[in-house]
Amino acid sequence: MGRRTRDQDGALHTQSGIGQRARFMRNEQLLNLKPVHAVVCEGSGIQSNLLTRVREANVPYHAFAIRHQRVAA
Repeated sequence: MGRRTRDQDGALHTQSGIGQRARFMRNEQLLNLKPVHAVVCEGSGIQSNLLTRVREANVPYHAFAIRHQRVAA
């Protein structure tokens, strides 16, 4: 795994030239924090991967499908 840095908002980023894999690694990092609850909104494969991992880890969650989301006014 590459060097980890935090941006000005505190988000964790991995700098190792791994490209698209970094997004999935971020999901792994989130679950390593041992969350007590998760809210996941459908949007891409990254969120689908996160929801799968949350379910596998038996973390309570709320999942929102795109059809239940609306565009902000």
